[in-house]
Amino acid sequence: MEYRSFPDERADEFDAFMRYAFSPAEGPYDPEEADDHDTIAETRGLFDADDDPVAVCAHHYFPLRIRGTDREVAGLSAVASPPEHRRQGNVGRMLRESLAEYRDRGVFVSTLWPFEYPFYAAYGWATASRYRRLAAPPERSGSSTT
Repeated sequence: MEYRSFPDERADEFDAFMRYAFSPAEGPYDPEEADDHDTIAETRGLFDADDDPVAVCAHHYFPLRIRGTDREVAGLSAVASPPEHRRQGNVGRMLRESLAEYRDRGVFVSTLWPFEYPFYAAYGWATASRYRRLAAPPERSGSSTT
């Protein structure tokens, strides 16, 4: 298995993974009917000996203020593997390779929006904070919520 950038000329294959994993109700992927999906992500894949992808993901790099300092952060997204390649350790290897790539780049914080928290916790991710949005009528402003 080889972890590497997903070739631009094979973007249709990456898009097929995304359609299968995240939009199954839309049916099989047809590149003739597909919208152009330009992305700012850096796409990656784990490829078998026949150069077929067995798992894919995308990396996004962006600044994030952490404890008063802007830091470059890696965002992991679009993690997918077809059923015939699941439960063989492919996603785990791809995630470990992604983390190694982040470290090599000097990025020591990564983020994701998991479909299932325990799945990613097994690879070392954890909830760092929770986003909350509160709305209150103006007359409650500054008063206790007890």
